[in-house]
Amino acid sequence: MNTTSPITFDQLNPRQHGRILFAMGMSVSEISKHLDENRSTVESWKQRDGWEKADLFDDVTLGLKVRYMALTFMDGKSNANYKEMDFIGSQFERWARIERYREGGNQADLNPKLENRNDKPKKRKLKNQLTDDDLKLLEQAFEDFLFLYQQEWMQAIEESDIFILLKSRQIGATHIIALWALIDLLKTGKNKIFMSASKAQAYQFIEYIKAFVLEVCGIELTGDPIVINGPVKQATVYYLGTNALTAQGRHGDVIMDEFFWIRKFLQFKKVASAMASQKMYKEIYMSTPSSILHEAYKFWTGTDSGRKLPIEIDVSKAALKMPVKCADGKTRQIVTLSDAEDKGCDLFDRQKLLNQYGDDEFSNLYDCEFIDDSGSYFPLKIITPNMVDSWQVWKDFKPNETPHYQGEVWLGYDPSFTGDNAALAVIAPPRTPLEPYRILEVKQFKGLSAQEQALYIKKVCGRYNVMFIGIDNTGNGIAVAEHVAKFFPALTRLNYNPELKIRMGLRAKELFQKRRLHFDAGLTTVAKAFLSVKKALTSGGGNKTLITTRSAENGHGDMAWAIMNGLENAPIVDTIDPSQQGVQRSRIRVFKS
Repeated sequence: MNTTSPITFDQLNPRQHGRILFAMGMSVSEISKHLDENRSTVESWKQRDGWEKADLFDDVTLGLKVRYMALTFMDGKSNANYKEMDFIGSQFERWARIERYREGGNQADLNPKLENRNDKPKKRKLKNQLTDDDLKLLEQAFEDFLFLYQQEWMQAIEESDIFILLKSRQIGATHIIALWALIDLLKTGKNKIFMSASKAQAYQFIEYIKAFVLEVCGIELTGDPIVINGPVKQATVYYLGTNALTAQGRHGDVIMDEFFWIRKFLQFKKVASAMASQKMYKEIYMSTPSSILHEAYKFWTGTDSGRKLPIEIDVSKAALKMPVKCADGKTRQIVTLSDAEDKGCDLFDRQKLLNQYGDDEFSNLYDCEFIDDSGSYFPLKIITPNMVDSWQVWKDFKPNETPHYQGEVWLGYDPSFTGDNAALAVIAPPRTPLEPYRILEVKQFKGLSAQEQALYIKKVCGRYNVMFIGIDNTGNGIAVAEHVAKFFPALTRLNYNPELKIRMGLRAKELFQKRRLHFDAGLTTVAKAFLSVKKALTSGGGNKTLITTRSAENGHGDMAWAIMNGLENAPIVDTIDPSQQGVQRSRIRVFKS
């Protein structure tokens, strides 16, 4: 065979050549002359091979095979020859689809694109299913908005078994750790357990996760707890408040938020460590600072182990500016607002914050300084027993559910000194003498006019059965009271003086001491507000009064006074000894200074 050039029809088997010529339209006589064969021989080939019965598909397939084999055995192929072979290969695929269609297929065999035309998105087979493709999208979206200090957290978590973060408020710790937990769950299949002083506060992690997945992947995660079917395996996301103390059987990475504000922290810590006992699990603790007298302070400083030979850990801001693995094996870091700004965070107006908060409160909220509550009229030790897990304890009120609380409520409003910042509190009084007062919600007003604030109070009156409103009738409170009186004429205007403030503080302190002024443990701003209240003398030096360590615009102090304004409808306290019932006694207790 001559392989220096493509095989021609003349070099084929005469019988095959004759069939191709017949398919090209030549008659038997013409084929016999062309091939120099007897007509009877060509006629016998035609009858035996069924040339007349053969269709176009068979003829074309034969021609393609002939040409492809010719090119295959050719030496010195040119680029044109290779392109022709690719073209013939594509024709083989096309005619193969035609053959499938002829054997009983459908239109999709002829045109594969028809298979996806008008095809609705396929339903995911499993609930809360996230695929490898979803994971890639989530990872990319997560990495796109990390600041440098947040990248340091990721590295510290990766390299540590226990990571403790003391942080400024509002620098994204809860948000970022929640998203890290989601992505790590998808990559490793490890459960994630979020813990906080209240279930409502722990649910913030869940809200961040659900919003992130919905935004990036268009998938709505559901369930309580959330069971995610990830690329590796199925894993569960739990969120726990005080119910963590009775948690049994759960295991996974533990993330505890605002641990410096958790009552009975040591019990929480014990449960957390038990759920993360296996060596593959991690423990992450993060919080803004509270008081050095809090149970968590020894955990932070590494003096909680009871070692015979104590270790020294430098927990200064200078030493922990970067994540540091300390002598007790735990990794610690402090991130202040200044640290965050130095590492790329541009979300804050520092001067505005300095104007808004007093020095002490700014230091606590943004500079990671612990609170000195030794001079506070409401020390932390009497406040924390009143911080409850409202989602677990309050069966008649859920903030996100409708209808709202059906019982009687009292409102307290306190303006700022400049009118720029104010606070409103909603308080449910007890229905029986043994029940506590409950702070259902608090609201801070920033940059709203007196009329706009009054309109918000009116909306609150529409949601609740409001029976009392107490308003500080000084400064901007005068204007707010005028607007509120139009729809609630029975409001009580409070004209502050030293005696009134002492009486209000005495009432609130008695309730705290008797554990009868409850609020959700996630509302740490309420605790901080009362911590800012201190005893002082009036400018004349003759009378005692209460003040807040705040600048004129400090909103947290306003929150405490708003609550006390709402409590003005309550008696000071019932001081009658049960053994002396029937004996008339004063309802005011006098404290020696």
